[in-house]
Amino acid sequence: MKLSAAYLLEELKKNYPIYTPEHLSLQPELGRPVFCTGATVLDTDRIYITEDPSLIPITDPGALFFLTGQDRPLSPPLPYVCITDGSISTETLFNAIQDIFDQAEQWYEALLSSRIHGQSIQQILELSYPFLGNPLMVIGMDFVIIASVGSRHARFHEKVMGSSEDSYPQVVKLKKDALYNSVRELDGYFFYPKEITGDGSLCVNLKRSGRTTHRLLLLEEEGPLRESQGFLLEILASMIEHALEHNTMHRSNREQDFKPIFTSILNDPTADYVTMSQKLTALGWSSSNYYFCFILEITDLDQKNLTALSITTYLENLLPHSCSLVHRSFIVTFVNLTLGELTIDDITQKLFYFVHDSYLQTGYSRSMLGHMNLRRQYVQAKIALELGKNYAPTQWIHPFNDVSFPFILRECTRRLPSYMICHENLLQLKYVDENHHTEYLKTLKLYLDHHMNAVQTAKALYIHRSTFLYRLEKIKQILKSDLSDTEELLYLMLSFRLIEMEEDSASV
Repeated sequence: MKLSAAYLLEELKKNYPIYTPEHLSLQPELGRPVFCTGATVLDTDRIYITEDPSLIPITDPGALFFLTGQDRPLSPPLPYVCITDGSISTETLFNAIQDIFDQAEQWYEALLSSRIHGQSIQQILELSYPFLGNPLMVIGMDFVIIASVGSRHARFHEKVMGSSEDSYPQVVKLKKDALYNSVRELDGYFFYPKEITGDGSLCVNLKRSGRTTHRLLLLEEEGPLRESQGFLLEILASMIEHALEHNTMHRSNREQDFKPIFTSILNDPTADYVTMSQKLTALGWSSSNYYFCFILEITDLDQKNLTALSITTYLENLLPHSCSLVHRSFIVTFVNLTLGELTIDDITQKLFYFVHDSYLQTGYSRSMLGHMNLRRQYVQAKIALELGKNYAPTQWIHPFNDVSFPFILRECTRRLPSYMICHENLLQLKYVDENHHTEYLKTLKLYLDHHMNAVQTAKALYIHRSTFLYRLEKIKQILKSDLSDTEELLYLMLSFRLIEMEEDSASV
């Protein structure tokens, strides 16, 4: 194994006074040391130890020299020569350098052995932690922490950054941070400052098929980060990439239990609900419980940053007895209201600031008893979000109840246009208005809105009661109706809404 000059010198300076050049190579290109004598044939990529300055070439040989027994640097200094004082013998220095190589090679051999024996990513980090001297973490670009050691930020696997009220603001900051997005696909190691995350980190992106899927972090918690460790972190990253390829990581029990059931319910309208109900009951979600569904539409930003999984875990932690999963372009969450002892108002209050700060909108269903309507609740939530964004675009949360009537109108006009569904004589009333400059349509609308109260309607029109009654008789003649049939009245009111909907569409 080869080491870099910068790493080697930083390790030596922990115990020995050594004068070093200002700019040492960070590339791992140096092999183990040899003593340099007059008979030594100099080679590149080697470490040489000598007491004789005359043996050191004037031009850079591509090697690193240690000159022992000197009290001051060379004049002029050479960028590839390190000076030790008289207190360090050549033998002591030689053994110290060998020890540094031994430690690095033992670590590297342990990594190779771990991969041969199929050890997990967590085990790989555990054997690397003592060597690198700072906490380590492997985190997905969806903010799932799949392994960590030594860090106060993650003390267990399967934790997700952003899954708690404490960490979610940090994830929001990262998503908006220009630096975070600029280093997303970088090759090789890089530093990430502590301004956003709280701790500085030395990072390497882990890739699959050329795309970053995870990130390895060396966290600045127990000691200062050193750029000279970058090549070591790249070695560790290559081992973890191999482990990721072979899927040697942990999975959550929730994912194995609830999520496949709800995935089947959402994907297959003809799913065997009896079987699904039995599975849910076995997991403690009884058919005698009340359920609720809400959905979030994944934004372009969320898709880019692969944060859907972090959001699902955040919601599951926010709402007890819930299951959240990604389905198509939505995050779908089912909540057991009975087990969670929650009302819909409780949930919407919890969700408000989350959806507002995330620039998301949500639609939610009615609460329903049992398992048989779970898919229908998803459909309700989807309709609520779709229509809610159109009818109330400034709102963040859209209940199905608020859009149920617009939904009826929309469904009415899917096969026939509104003018073919409306009360035929109401259209005739509209025709009379347009050709004779009357206000029959407005008058009838206000009459119905005021629950057929003649006095209130006349006041709303700013006309005398007798004038209104005369106009009402004309309206009845055109409608060919005495306005006494409750179904006809309902039909007229529905027709008014269909006319309004058509006019709104025409004005867009």
